[in-house]
Amino acid sequence: MAGRTLAGDALPFDAAEFRRYEERAMEHAGTIVQPTAHALATPVALSRGTELRQVTTPTLVIQAPKDPLNPPPHGRHLAGLIPGARLAEIPGMGHALPRVIHESLAELICSRAGEE
Repeated sequence: MAGRTLAGDALPFDAAEFRRYEERAMEHAGTIVQPTAHALATPVALSRGTELRQVTTPTLVIQAPKDPLNPPPHGRHLAGLIPGARLAEIPGMGHALPRVIHESLAELICSRAGEE
């Protein structure tokens, strides 16, 4: 199951929760056909990013240590390119956003917003 793979293997996986998210996405899209935009995108090399050095907006980069698509050190790399960026990590987080990480994620976002 793709959802299990995206979630990573460190946190509990709730198949029923993932199915509900998928059903809501299909209902919203009006189709079960997967979008192809990601597949058509040109992969971007890690060397790209000099434009990120111009960012002046306070930035929080959240690195997911179990993300199979963008594993560490991707988050650290991005945070290093953006002046003043703060890097945070949610232990066990994969590419998906299951309910079990929502509170930690919200706390990180709110703490960064409160810094400015």
